[in-house]
Amino acid sequence: MKGRIIVPTNLSEISLAQYQHFLKVSEGLEGNDLKTKMVSVFCKVDEELVKAFSRADVEEFSTILDGMFKNDYPFIPKFTIDGKSFGFIPSLEEMTYGEYVDLDNYISDWDKMHKAMAVLFRPIIKTKNGNYIIEEYESSDKYSELMKLMPLSCAMGAMVFFYHLGIELLKAIPLYLAKQMEMIEKETSQNKANLINNGDGILQSINLLRETLGDSMKLLNLDWQRHLHT
Repeated sequence: MKGRIIVPTNLSEISLAQYQHFLKVSEGLEGNDLKTKMVSVFCKVDEELVKAFSRADVEEFSTILDGMFKNDYPFIPKFTIDGKSFGFIPSLEEMTYGEYVDLDNYISDWDKMHKAMAVLFRPIIKTKNGNYIIEEYESSDKYSELMKLMPLSCAMGAMVFFYHLGIELLKAIPLYLAKQMEMIEKETSQNKANLINNGDGILQSINLLRETLGDSMKLLNLDWQRHLHT
């Protein structure tokens, strides 16, 4: 049986679509049922065929697959699909408002992660001295279906990148709020009220950012791992 299937040993060998599918079909599963589903989805083998494998083979395959998700998720700025090279947005500071809105709508939901990746990664149209220029953004729909074929390693790396970026933003927020309070002390009563209201909005944004980052990292922590060996 071993020679008849290919067991991936790296997240670059798994597509984003495979992982999205696995999250759906494995919800609520534990132990042997979860192992069966894992081997079936990631090794592209019918579930009934997996049940015909020896117990030792299934244990070995599931251990290999489990190990892939326990490694670090390095940031990978480029990948290729069907001969087309895609690159990560070179400068997040130059992201347009449209890109930001779409990314914000999709980045915390794995069902829509291919849409988020279509915002972050686009075809490379020019390279020079190690740098590259990507295609201008039109909409996430243009490449979202193609992004389902991207390596899972690139998607995971992008998620971790944004998590750490968010942590840095959260570190900077207290200083920003302190400056806001200094401004309040110098303003008139009417302006004070306006600044206080703005401060409420800022605090809501902080909480939302914290929740979004938390939800994203819960997904990266892969709850199914905790139940794999039960």
